[in-house]
Parts: sequence; C-alpha cells; structure tokens
Amino acid sequence: GGSVYIYESNPVFKKVIFKQNIDEVDTWTGGGAVYIDYKAEPRFYQCVFDGNIMDRTNSTNNTNANGGAVGLNRTSSNDKSFVLFDGCTFKNNIAKGSGMARGGALYVYESQAKILNSLFYNNTAYADVGGQNNSGAYGSAIAVSGVSYQTGQQNTGGDVHIINSTIANNKVKSGSSSHQTSDDYAMAVFLESWDRSEDLWFFNNIVWGNQSENGKLDRQVIIWNEQGWSSRYLNYNVIQNSAELTQYSSSFETDPTFADSVNGDYSLANSSSLIGKGGSSFKTVDAPTTDLLGVARPSPSGSNPDIGAYENGLATTPYPAAVMNLTAIGGSGSVTLKWNTVADADSAYKVYKRDGEAFSVAAAYYLGATSAKTVPHDTTYTITGLDNATRYFFRISAVNKQGYEGTSASIDITPTYSGPVWWVSTTGNDDTGDGGTGKPFKTLEHAIKHVTAGDTVKLKKGTHTGVGNYGIAITTNSNSAVIDFENLKNVVITSEEGAAVTIIHANDQDRHFTISGNQTNTIDSTFQFIGLTFTGGKRSDYGGSVAILGEAYPNPNNSQQRLTSHMQPKFKDCVFKDNQVMSNNGGRGGAIYLENAAPIFESCVFDSNYANGAGGALDVGGGNNVYRDTVWVYKSTFKNNWVDDDGMSNKISTNGGAINLRHGMLIIITNSTFEKNMVISKNSDFGSYGGAISINRDWDTKNRPLLHISNSRFTKNINRTEFGWNAQGGAIYAGAPFALYNTVIDSNTAESTAQNGRGVGGGLFVDIGAYWDNNGTQIQGNFYLINNTIADNYVSGQGNNESGESGGVYINHGNEVSGTWFNNIFWGNRSDNTETSRHNLSMHEANTFLIAADYNNVEFSEHYSYIMGSNSYDLNPAFYSATNYQLSGGSPLIGAGVSGFNGVTGPTTDILGNARPNPSGSSPDLGAYENAL
Repeated sequence: GGSVYIYESNPVFKKVIFKQNIDEVDTWTGGGAVYIDYKAEPRFYQCVFDGNIMDRTNSTNNTNANGGAVGLNRTSSNDKSFVLFDGCTFKNNIAKGSGMARGGALYVYESQAKILNSLFYNNTAYADVGGQNNSGAYGSAIAVSGVSYQTGQQNTGGDVHIINSTIANNKVKSGSSSHQTSDDYAMAVFLESWDRSEDLWFFNNIVWGNQSENGKLDRQVIIWNEQGWSSRYLNYNVIQNSAELTQYSSSFETDPTFADSVNGDYSLANSSSLIGKGGSSFKTVDAPTTDLLGVARPSPSGSNPDIGAYENGLATTPYPAAVMNLTAIGGSGSVTLKWNTVADADSAYKVYKRDGEAFSVAAAYYLGATSAKTVPHDTTYTITGLDNATRYFFRISAVNKQGYEGTSASIDITPTYSGPVWWVSTTGNDDTGDGGTGKPFKTLEHAIKHVTAGDTVKLKKGTHTGVGNYGIAITTNSNSAVIDFENLKNVVITSEEGAAVTIIHANDQDRHFTISGNQTNTIDSTFQFIGLTFTGGKRSDYGGSVAILGEAYPNPNNSQQRLTSHMQPKFKDCVFKDNQVMSNNGGRGGAIYLENAAPIFESCVFDSNYANGAGGALDVGGGNNVYRDTVWVYKSTFKNNWVDDDGMSNKISTNGGAINLRHGMLIIITNSTFEKNMVISKNSDFGSYGGAISINRDWDTKNRPLLHISNSRFTKNINRTEFGWNAQGGAIYAGAPFALYNTVIDSNTAESTAQNGRGVGGGLFVDIGAYWDNNGTQIQGNFYLINNTIADNYVSGQGNNESGESGGVYINHGNEVSGTWFNNIFWGNRSDNTETSRHNLSMHEANTFLIAADYNNVEFSEHYSYIMGSNSYDLNPAFYSATNYQLSGGSPLIGAGVSGFNGVTGPTTDILGNARPNPSGSSPDLGAYENAL
C-alpha cells in the first residue's frame, strides 16, 4: 500500500483523500494507496482516491499490477465480513505492470466486498508495459477474483455487491500487440469465479464509455466462468453494449446523459432517462438509502431510486424517453439513420451531427428534423453530400410539446456504399472502391464478402482476371475463406451486358469457384450465377472451373441410406469454355465437378472443356446410396468437349465426352443439345464410354435412380478407342436406370482404330445390370425409350475381323433390363460390317429380352423379332431431309403411334413443345417430332 497497510483490523475512513500515492514494492500484493490484508474489515465513507499508482514495471518477483488505488487480499474471516466502500470516488488511478494488470482502481482477491454509491472514472489498467510478455489488462475500474471468506484453512464462496455505482470513461491498454485489439478482457469490470459457488449482486449501476486503447467499447462487464457462480443478480443497470450479458428485464441501454462528464460531474442531468428507473431492492438485498453526496435516496420520497451514484431531485424526467436502437446504414456519400418510435415524442425528432468525434447535443450540431406527428411516426432520416473518408457522429432527440428532448446515444459511421448491388469492374479497386457503380471493386471475391441476403453482385463488361477472380472459396473449411451462408440467400452474381462480353478468366491458375457446404450450411437455388463466361480454369484434380461439394451423412430413419446437405446453386445463361482438368490418376469434370450436390443449369453453354479421365464438361458423383435433390440441365448446349487419357500414369477408362455420372442418380436433362463431344482412349486397354454421356454401371436399389433425358438432341458425338478395348456408346453409355423421350440421337460414331477393338452402340450402349435388395430379390434396372428418333449413327472396328456392332442401340445383358419402348424410330444406323443384322440393334432371344416393346419403326426388322410387336413397322420414315428428322407430309409414320403402352403414358408435347397428338383426338406420330397432319 502506497499510503496505508491494513492487517487484521477494522478501521473506518470518512472523507479521506488518498492522492498520488505509489506502490512499487517488489511483491505480488499491494494497492496504489491502500493495501487491505488478511482478516481485515475496514470501511470507507465518501473517500476520494485520486491519482494513485500500482507500479510493477520494474519488479522481478512479480510483474502483475493489481489495484491502482486499493487492493484486497483474503480479508473476510466469515460470511458476514465485508470491506465497504460507500460514496467513494476513484479517479485517475492506474495499475501498470510488465505482466497483467487487474483493477485500474480496485482489486478484490479472495475477499468479500460491498461497493455502494461509488464513482469510478479516468482509471487505467495498463498491462505489458514494454510489450515483452503478451499480457492483457482486466477491468479498467474493478477486478474481482475468487470471491470468498475463510473457514479454517478453507475458502468458501462468498458475496460481492456492486450497487448504485457509476463506472465511466475508464481505460484498459496493453503493450502487447495481440491484446491491443483483443476483447478477452473487461473494459470496466472483471468478475471471475473460482468455482466456489460465489454470489453476485450488481444492480442500479451505470457502466458507460469505458474503452480499450484503440477505442473498442464492447464487453464493458465480463463475468468470467459463468457456470462457477451460484447466483448472478444483475438488474436495473445501464451497461453499454450489453447485449451478450445476461440480465433481468429492468436493465436497459441508453446514454446516461450526465450533467457534465467532461469536467468530472457524473450526476444525472434532468434530461436523463435513468431518473426513477432503479430498484429499491433486488433479490433480498436493499439499495442504499443515500447517494454519493449523502442525499436521501429515493428523492423525492416515495418515488423509485435513480440509477448510478447520484440521486436527482426529480421523481421522473420531464423529457421524453431517450431514442432507442439508433442505427446507421452507410451509402456512398450518404448515411441513413433509423430509430424506434418514442411514445411521448409528440413534436419532432431532431438530428444532430458532428464530424470526427462524439459530442453532447447542442445547437451548433443541429442538422435537421423529421415530424413526429405522422402516423406512423417518421423514424428515418437520410443525410447526403458526405465525405466517404470522414467519420461522422450522429444523435437523434425526441422532442415533446414542452420542447424537452430525449436524446439517443451517439452512433458513428464512415459513409460507405452498402449495396444492395455490388459492382465489379476490370478497372475497379478493392482497396479504394466501395462497390458502388462509380467506385466498383476489382475482384468478384471481394464483392461476395460484402453481400447480405437479397443482394446482387454485378460485373461490368470486360475480361476479369487475377487473384480474387479465381480460386474463390465459398466454404465452411476453416482454412479457406469462410462465408456466412445465410448471407447468400437470394443473392445473384450477374453481368451487366451478358456472357458474351463479361468474361472471368482464370489464366490456367486455378478453378474459379469452390462451393462446399455441410448439414447446417447449405445453398439453395436462390443463389444464382447469371450471364457470365467462365474460362481458363485449370486444376490437377477435379473441377476445372467450379467444384460444388455437399456433405453426406446417415439417414436417421434408414440405416441403409445416406442423406446429403442441400447444395443447389443455379447457373443461368452462363458459358463454360476452355476449362480443363488433368491428373495422373485421371481428372474429372473439365468445367464442373459435383460431389453430393444438385445444382441447376439453365440456358448454359459448355464449349471445348477438357478432362483426361471423365466428364469433359461435367462430372457428377457421391455415394450411390446417397439421397440428394435433382440435378437439372435445361435448355443447355454441350459442344466440343472432350475426354482422353493423356498424362495419366495410372491408366483407367475414359468416360463421358460431355457428362460423366459416376453412378445412377436422379438427373433431368431437357431441351438440351449435345454436339461434337468426344471421348478417346489412346493409351489404355480399359475402353471408352459415352461420346456425350456416360453413366457408370453402378446404382442402388433403395434410391431407385433414373436419368431423364427429354426434348434434346445428340448429334455428331464420337467415341473412339485407339488402344485395346471397345468404344461403347457413340452418344450415350447407360449403366444405370435411364429414360429417353422426345429426343433425336443422330450421326454419332463409336469406332476403334485399335487392334482387336470395335465400336458398339453407335447411338446408345445400354449396360444396366440387375442388383439384389436386402431380401435377396433381384431388381432389374429400367430403361425407357419413348418417341425418340435414333438415326444415322455409325459403328466400326479394326483388325482380326472385328467390326462395329449395332449402329443404333446395343443392349448388354438384356435379361437384366426391364422397361418400355414405344413410338420410336430406329433408322439409317450402320456398321462397317456388311451383314444387315449388325447395323441397327443388338440381337436377342425373345425369352432374354425383358423390355415391353411395340409401336416402333425398326429398319432390318427381320433380325429383331423380339422388338416387333403387332403394331410395329419397318417403313422408310420419309424425313424432311438428310439432317432434318421431322416427318414429311408423306411419312407413313404420322399417326402410327399410341398415347400409352404397358402402363406408361407417352409425352403430350414433342421435342419442339408442340402438342402431341396433333390434331387433338388423333393418334400420335412416331419419333421425336409431331407432324400437324
């Protein structure tokens, strides 16, 4: 103790001033002015502690500074023993040390204390002076640790009372860089439990304006180890930024409105809304009956006491209630203020502004007013013409008929653009831009970090390159750029002028986006990319442009099935061009890679993307027993995408020139075109599968997957092997349940230039195996062909009399496939073999072909009796031309179809959306097109 040391005694101090005392003893105990030690119970009435210092900056035994003015150490000998501070003022005291600093004014250690009617201001807890020990400061005014009293050799949890005190404008600081910005210490009051079931009474207090060295005002009061306290009774308090602090309902938060805090007068002004808002008692403990000055409390008698150390003579304030919940939203050069309605504001709301610092309401800062007479009240105000580089402080006052003003706490903001449209330009700047159209950002990544739900990111035309326009992570991974997924609801990332002139170029450095979620962080189809070109993406694993990853987890209602997080972003009017993936083990998804995800692609173009393994444009996977949402591909074009096996050290098959599905799943592809895609096997003898689409021979009977393809065209796709095994499926290889209707498959090729290799299934190769369920029942895979035109496809082989097989459709293991075929045209398909039986379809015995089939037109039908029902034909379709597969007016296939067969209803429109049948009441035509005749 710099002035007084108290040991096992109970002195009383009244109106004593302890000023500019220093404790710099090289011990861990003490207090700048007074040190109270072991079984002592002093009392302090209306004492002043001013400018005292606890200095541990030159100590060797202890570098921690505790109690700038007063320190308590194990003072309580029983549960009735308290050190009392009543009506005391603590100001300008400092606890500073090379280590921690606790209690800029008062430190209570393993003791009981009552702090009543006391004022704490301008005290400081200063830790790690010199910046060598990485230590923090705890409690600029008060720090309490291990509240207890002694019973023999034991410490029993005790009580601490802090009631009707004002704790304002104190400061914590640290020389440690890591603690200068940390909020793990209390700005004003630190209350620490040592798991002794301690009890805390904290009511009728003001805690306001206490801050860290860098101006942070949060966490004014910290209750450390909350579960260690038996009871925490907090009520009737006004604590700044106290939303996270658990209090009873009579606490609130507003500017206290001191009379003149600048000059040390912390009494309540007559306009303070804290007048009469305290409690005379709480949870069996009474509030004091006088204030810091000895004035009767409450005043006048019969009213409610005030909050804080001083009692005002008014029972209630004549001023309107303070304006609450003032918020500020920045715009470029503007700020919009909003606040809650004040019931007794029956004249106006006044707006006050000051540049650069907080202020008290004065006429010099008056800016304008808004009417409080409107119904509902006008509680918003926009200020324009502001400087984006200036910090502005605002206050709102509610004015009643008497002219009194109830004032809000101040709020400060630097004007900045706040959306909802965030602009990105090739000439923008992430450092100086604000995202507005006049000051756009440079990178897409920077813009996404600013969005909240419902916002739009809009890219100006041009080629957007560089870091931040690729390698963008929307993910829960702590090692990546973590984003709040709630902010992505209804967010659209779009172009100003369309995909043709808005290009995001990764320059072969990385993919553009990685989007990864889990059970709780999901993305739905309101998160959209519209009108953008993604090009130059390159990876050495998967997803050259975009990877979308969901989390699979057990289905609690079905142990045999797994569920997946909802990951369904939407891409509309986007172009994916010249993206690639290459891996030693085979790259997947030249443009897009999906793992347990189900996005939507609408009116997109996939052009010239490449993978050295599977899925030139799109690779889709996840567990085959995972139940996911539907992947949609709508009105999209896949052209010139390709897959080969160059650069592989571990040789595998090549799959899906445009799309590869790693197992059967629910996917809908409609109104789309697949043209000039290619899959090539150059270096392995594992074969190649699906010039346009490959579906691996893997599906789960519990999920009953089905790929739907409708109203689409597959043309000029190529599947070629140059080494070893066969090329299977010039357009499509289907190894899982599959439905095709209203679709044209024409001019595709399956070919082999390898010794002993051959092309099989120039249009389709069907290899849907049967599986057994848990009951041992064999489940056949379904294959539906309805109203399709499969024409002019070609197969060829090489060497040892190998020749192409089935230019149209080849079915492998016909006894494992069930389904329905009707209203189809199989015509003009050819093999390099001269035997006509090899040209069109694969050959099966009737008892091994399980598909129900009729109402089809089959060229060389004499070889395919298994498909030729009594209503099937072998007639020249009379197409419009060699490349137009609509039926001409003279076609015998007009009206030759049926509206339903084998319990399956045919489509009611054709590939172009025309009504089917046409005219109504007639029979539908065969093939993908409906003729009007």
